[in-house]
Amino acid sequence: MDPSTLEAEVDGDTLLLKARGETGPHSRVSVNERLQLKGAGDLSQASVAYEEGKIVVRIPRSALPSQPMG
Repeated sequence: MDPSTLEAEVDGDTLLLKARGETGPHSRVSVNERLQLKGAGDLSQASVAYEEGKIVVRIPRSALPSQPMG
């Protein structure tokens, strides 16, 4: 995966992730995922990074729907 191709876009309560790269000389990989977070607030503060071979998504607690105290 090429970290420089990693893109994130917010569409309402959905975070769109795109990336591409190569896993070998004849093998390409493409990521095009939608993470829908029903009831989410402002996802514009979410961050996306490529760390140690993994795509890492961090979403501030304030963007998530509040959970009832139980």
